[in-house]
Amino acid sequence: YLAIETMLSYKSGMIGFPLRLLAREVYDKVIKKCDPSNVALITGEEKIIPANAKYYLCTVESMPIDKILEFVIIGDGSAKRLLESLVTEYKLQEIIKFKGSFPLEDMPNFYKNADFLYLSLLPGETFDKTIPGKLQSYMASGTPIFGLIGGETYKILSSINNKFVISADDASKLPELIKRCINSQNDELQIYSKKLKKYYFENFSRKKAVDTCLRIFEN
Repeated sequence: YLAIETMLSYKSGMIGFPLRLLAREVYDKVIKKCDPSNVALITGEEKIIPANAKYYLCTVESMPIDKILEFVIIGDGSAKRLLESLVTEYKLQEIIKFKGSFPLEDMPNFYKNADFLYLSLLPGETFDKTIPGKLQSYMASGTPIFGLIGGETYKILSSINNKFVISADDASKLPELIKRCINSQNDELQIYSKKLKKYYFENFSRKKAVDTCLRIFEN
């Protein structure tokens, strides 16, 4: 019972069982606690694997140990066709998914359901002086951010937790950064999330912006 509750407290998880009937019994209980479309059952005799499965209940010998992570790309930017061709070339379709464009009001739901949000900007004098708007919306969501970025944005994120950000000049270290994200403990991520939201409300909230403008006008 404790293992199930612990798994469901995370955004994703997997449990291996010694017996097929035990895996099935737990599966029947879990789908009553959360959306069945988020729960997979994998045994030697049964395979129920929804497209958006987040929780995997398996017999030990059936555990999909190769399922490590998934990147979801939202939007239709100018580089989308190039990225799609690279994903096809390197056979990464199961790991990198393109979802297309969505209305702005749908973004908070994507942020909430992600384990991490990725932020990047090319190195350069202009970009180094820029704070992308996504930084603020990502921080407001409280979802952990990892980034390959420089300048002011690097300073902000590294001041909160330098484990999850690398300089835009160090792209070769991105795989190592992704591994750190995967292996991070839930307690650490919860602290990081709280710090991100705290920084947002102290520096980027609407009230902060209005107060700053009024102070400038008064002076």
